Amino acid sequence: MKALRIKIVDHVSHEGRFRILMLKDVVGHNLAYQGEKNEAVIQLELHQGEPFLLSLACEDAQYQKFKLSWDRFLGNDEYYFDLSEWGSIK
Repeated sequence: MKALRIKIVDHVSHEGRFRILMLKDVVGHNLAYQGEKNEAVIQLELHQGEPFLLSLACEDAQYQKFKLSWDRFLGNDEYYFDLSEWGSIK
């Protein structure tokens, strides 16, 4: 079973915790790079619950490297992908 690890930060208390999402619970995802902001954004849509919108400040070359890793994760037998460096967008 494939899983994603994301970091959730409470915007009031600024406390962070990790959450494991099973890839089977993700019904869709959208990955994009916003060049004007030098920011990668990924939206994960779940069967139940609100979608997760995450961002990571990066250059285009870093985004391309990440995208290769992401595509490799989706297409092969890797079981775990760490998105904990990505911050949530509210």
